[in-house]
Amino acid sequence: MGVSYSRNKCKKCNYEIIMSGSWNFYRDKNGNIKSYGPTVPVSKEARESGIYGHRSSAYCDKCDKVFDIITNEYEIPYYKHCKEKTPKVSLWVRLKAFLSDPIFYDSIYIPKIKEIEIKCPECNNKKMFFRSLEDIICPRCNEGNFKESFEHYF
Repeated sequence: MGVSYSRNKCKKCNYEIIMSGSWNFYRDKNGNIKSYGPTVPVSKEARESGIYGHRSSAYCDKCDKVFDIITNEYEIPYYKHCKEKTPKVSLWVRLKAFLSDPIFYDSIYIPKIKEIEIKCPECNNKKMFFRSLEDIICPRCNEGNFKESFEHYF
């Protein structure tokens, strides 16, 4: 899956806003959100819990802050769904399906996603920015526009 970083720097005053994501997460026994790991589970608890969903950092232009936001959450954790609901398919068949059509392969294994309203946790603004801020005026100098640079790590 990997992680992406978006750096947005004002062309006039050099104010910089950095956002990243998406990250897999799971919930512990108390319902707290924990990092699952970018591609493999970071702990035994993460592996046993499965992937509950994804989160990313998002910028609110009204608050001028970056927040950690849940972007989607599965009705049944991802790997739990695979183990409990999906018939056993050999590794070779899964590999052939993935190589021939990754989108079709993913549609077999990804469970339904819960409805989530994405909004700012402080002001309830529903227009959150997850990557490029090139369309907004800098909130610090009120003159410049942002230039985005994008990095992706696997």
